[in-house]
Amino acid sequence: MKENFNPKLVEIVLDSSTILVYSGKRECTTEEECNQIIKRKYWDSCRCDMLPVTLDTLVFKESARSSPTIAIKKLQEVLRLEPTGIMCPDTLKHIKLFPLDQIIKEYQQ
Repeated sequence: MKENFNPKLVEIVLDSSTILVYSGKRECTTEEECNQIIKRKYWDSCRCDMLPVTLDTLVFKESARSSPTIAIKKLQEVLRLEPTGIMCPDTLKHIKLFPLDQIIKEYQQ
C-alpha cells in the first residue's frame, strides 16, 4: 500500500476551522491534529492509498465534500458496480478493468 496522503490536500478541501465547525465539536487544536483527523475520516475511510494517483485525490475531495459513503458509491457507479458505499476488494479490482482516464472523466461528471 502506498502512503500518498498529502496534508496540502486538506487545504484544497477544508481548512482547520471548517473541519471543526463541520464536526460540531472541538476535535483538534493544532493543524497537525486536524490533518490527522481529516486523513482518518476521509482519506483512510475511502482507502485512497489503494487508488491510482489522481483518482485518489478526486475520491478524497468528494469524500470531504459529501461523505466517504457517497464518494465510494459514485466510484462504484462509474465502475458499473452495485453502489454499496464500501470500498471492498471487488471495487479495487474493477478499477483495473477500465482505462484510468475514462474512470477519472466519468467520476468528475
